[in-house]
Amino acid sequence: MTIYYPMMMKLWGRPCVVIGGGKVAERKVASLLEAGGEVTLISSVLTPRLSSLVKAELIRQIPRQYRKGDLAGAFLCVVATNDRTLQKQVAQDAREEGVLANIVDSEESCDFLVPSYFRRGDLVVSISTGGKSPALAKRIRRDLEERFGWEYEALLKVLSSLRPRIVEEVKDPARRRSILEKVADPELLDLVRETDPRSLPDKVWAYLMAP
Repeated sequence: MTIYYPMMMKLWGRPCVVIGGGKVAERKVASLLEAGGEVTLISSVLTPRLSSLVKAELIRQIPRQYRKGDLAGAFLCVVATNDRTLQKQVAQDAREEGVLANIVDSEESCDFLVPSYFRRGDLVVSISTGGKSPALAKRIRRDLEERFGWEYEALLKVLSSLRPRIVEEVKDPARRRSILEKVADPELLDLVRETDPRSLPDKVWAYLMAP
């Protein structure tokens, strides 16, 4: 059994190669762009959405089939095609080039898996079944999306601005730790839901500083 190491990866400015031009490739490209990756797409046929990204110069297209050497200089690659021969070739080339590879629907050939996930601002919740059941991971994600609403994004945005102030003004380590632990209080989330966003920083500060 393969045990995967969970991690959050910085992709900003890193070269990423996606092979394929269909709907799966479209989703992969979207998530890579969201994380700031510099995407090169290798495919002669593209979905309308991918074509629009190429025209807007948000991604680069190589309009042909994959060739050995196309991964040179890449940080990671994604193979979004069900061509098994091509999948095996790219996986082998990626290992030779030292490029991390994600091969769609071929867990045994992957260096990394992309979990089912959702964002609430800086909060990212991801679920993986190790490639055994993407449908189950998707179901769990949907359940959690209902539980973790917009208030988590709003709270984290406020906390990111208040944390330096807490560190600066609260000198006692035990007191500071106690204050920072209060951010997990359910009552604080209720406060976020009920408060005008313009006055939220002051209300959260008052809540955290209360004895």
